[in-house]
Amino acid sequence: MTDKHTEQDLERIMREGLTAHAEHAPDRLQEPVNTRAGRSRTWVVAAAAAAALVVGVPLGWQAIDRAGDGPSGNEQVAAEDGGTANWRVESYDGLQVRVPRTWGWGGAPMQDSFGEDQVLDCGVAPFVVPGGSDYEVVPKNTPYVGRPVMMTDACTVLTSEKATELGVPRADSVWLNAAAVRPGTVDVGDGYVRETVTVGNGTVTVTSDDAALRKQILGTAEAVDVDANGCDTNRSWSGIPDGQLDEVEPESLSVCSYETRRGKTTLIWSARRDADAATQYADVVKQSSANYDPVRLCTEQPDGDWLAIGVNGAGGKTAWTGVVMGECAQILWHFRAQGDPTSLAASPVVPKTVSPWGGSEARSYTVGPLNWGEYAGKQGEGMFRGLLG
Repeated sequence: MTDKHTEQDLERIMREGLTAHAEHAPDRLQEPVNTRAGRSRTWVVAAAAAAALVVGVPLGWQAIDRAGDGPSGNEQVAAEDGGTANWRVESYDGLQVRVPRTWGWGGAPMQDSFGEDQVLDCGVAPFVVPGGSDYEVVPKNTPYVGRPVMMTDACTVLTSEKATELGVPRADSVWLNAAAVRPGTVDVGDGYVRETVTVGNGTVTVTSDDAALRKQILGTAEAVDVDANGCDTNRSWSGIPDGQLDEVEPESLSVCSYETRRGKTTLIWSARRDADAATQYADVVKQSSANYDPVRLCTEQPDGDWLAIGVNGAGGKTAWTGVVMGECAQILWHFRAQGDPTSLAASPVVPKTVSPWGGSEARSYTVGPLNWGEYAGKQGEGMFRGLLG
């Protein structure tokens, strides 16, 4: 006798089966995903046979990377919502845009940080893929999001014209606030078009040979003061930490990575983790603090990379912790001590306090603590990109 299943039962059975396959999927592909085949960006996986084709890529990534929840990549985008609802949010210095979850991270044309009036190519290419620990060895035809940061110290000088064209692309890309790239549309060869629009005080550039995809991505671009991951684009170090970590019931985790150079602070990237990651982070921070005896507290304004990590709870309550990198690497947070409601505590920056929020974005853009390898060992490999130069 054949059992009758509801649509919900069938969906559950399929998901359980795919998850079982995903647990055994490789975490690194020998060949890149062919995103150019078929060029259709909005079809829906409707059969088990079709779903099985993508188990090794998006579902395999979900099993090993906590960079986001929900569907992953172009393969599972629904046409009725414009194809962007399940894409991930990318944020940089007040610019926000959505891209498919399978896209990697890399660089974009950047201004010379030493003040000279010239534009540099310090890695205008993909460098990290979701779920991967490799750096700079990913396939060059990987779609990616580029930020105007130094991905490599092997830089070349670009003229304004070269920055706009920058050779024939090998993959789709989004650049956030790329230097010297003017608003407008440029044919860059091999069917690719580079389209740049002004958004707030910056620009968003989409390069693709798919006009519909360019329109979809640009349609999500906006200027924000607080991005969709809960990160303030104008946050200052003086406001961190904030709130009581032991008074929030974790529902999600906001991860906001900043860079301070010459007194200017920029939100470089952000992410949001789930309730499990938030609970894990709050627990390991409090537990590790009990056995941590720092020589001094890292309360001074950091020069370089630092993070504000918020444990979000019910009713909009968030307990913000501050993560300092560099030589004095610590996690600072508030707890309620007897007679002192805003006592300052410190926890170490070690693999167990990084893993709840770390991911491919951190590997792409965040320089870890100095001498990280000396106390993190192999356990900390792939968490940060290391110091360039």
